[in-house]
Amino acid sequence: MTQVKFYDSVDDSLLKFAVIVAKSNGKWVFCKHKERDTYECPGGHREAGETIDDTAKRELHEETGAIDYTIQPVYVYSVTAPDNFNGKETFGKLYYAEIKSFEGELHSEIERVELFEDLPTNWTYPQIQPFLLKEVEEKIGKERHTVLGGKKIFIRRFKESDAEKVSQMIIRTERITNSKDYSDEWINALEKRAQPSHILERAGWTHFYVAEENDTIIGCGAIGPYWGSETESCLFNIFVLPEYQGKGIGGKIIETLEQDEYFLRAKRVEVPASITAVKFYRKLGYDYKNGVDRPDEEQIYRLEKFRNYSSVIGSFVTVTVDRPMGSLHPEHRDIYYPINYDYVKGVKAPDGEWQDAYILGVYEPVKSFTGKVIAVIHRLDDIEDKWVVCPESMSFGRDEIAEKTYFQEKFFNTEILIS
Repeated sequence: MTQVKFYDSVDDSLLKFAVIVAKSNGKWVFCKHKERDTYECPGGHREAGETIDDTAKRELHEETGAIDYTIQPVYVYSVTAPDNFNGKETFGKLYYAEIKSFEGELHSEIERVELFEDLPTNWTYPQIQPFLLKEVEEKIGKERHTVLGGKKIFIRRFKESDAEKVSQMIIRTERITNSKDYSDEWINALEKRAQPSHILERAGWTHFYVAEENDTIIGCGAIGPYWGSETESCLFNIFVLPEYQGKGIGGKIIETLEQDEYFLRAKRVEVPASITAVKFYRKLGYDYKNGVDRPDEEQIYRLEKFRNYSSVIGSFVTVTVDRPMGSLHPEHRDIYYPINYDYVKGVKAPDGEWQDAYILGVYEPVKSFTGKVIAVIHRLDDIEDKWVVCPESMSFGRDEIAEKTYFQEKFFNTEILIS
């Protein structure tokens, strides 16, 4: 009998495999091997001299062609089976990835990559893979589960199959909630822009989320670029069913959007607010754009928020490391890097480059790392700030951060901001 177990950690030397549960645009990513008719998660054996995190990234790229993605560890897993390593317990590490773009051609034994709305049933390893998928769903889901009024609410990314339900939810909410502030003509015009085709179109260029209770969609919200800008973003389609309003669900949707990449990279975030929703957004820190406290010709208030440090701290980001521990600065050869350091791709800093970040709590050179932002080093005499990232289970105080980053921050007047 095959047995699958999960652990928070084991000795690194025991980790022989990496398996990655992945999604792209809300769909599950599975691979089909050239010699099999079944589907499997990307993953494979750890190579000599390779960190297990590097194994995961290599296998994800080789087997899916992923070139722009985020990846994070979930758990250590083990498999014990009579036909596997003479019945001995073997260990691997389980990851979750969200893939944004793929290469056009695969260079491995994988014949093709397919995206699934629902999980396939013809698994390559049916006694193992379903357990890994379930564990990832529960772990990732917990990050956005919240209990409000004794009810468990789950916020997740939008799927194409949600379009009809989201449309119906928005239209019903508009008719009941917004009708006290708007004419029937205005409501009818808005309903035309809430049809499933329009929802799908908007989900194609934003990060769209839905709130569920018992598989019923009760709210939604999206965030995307403000007119194509890389430094400004905008909130869209924030709705909660009337019977669920006033219970904190709208706030949780905004909280999710403010953890999204489009929010983290933006200096300013705008929201077109209905007359009905102005008080809600203002309580969450959004204020009148340019001080204009009246609706425009579309009968919409324009509100905005300028991103501050507290909105970054606690977020999970992936740092690409071109200046690993033990290396020298490419231009200033007198600067030695005792820790891993470089940039968060996709998040623009005030100097127009990708946001720089220090990695603490990782004691070997790495090529990339996914972790939690625990602090911002604010330079009082420079336009750049630096983020401090570490493993989720670790933390560092101001004095420790100052000591570990002194090699470079000694040239600046700084303050370390911690939530």
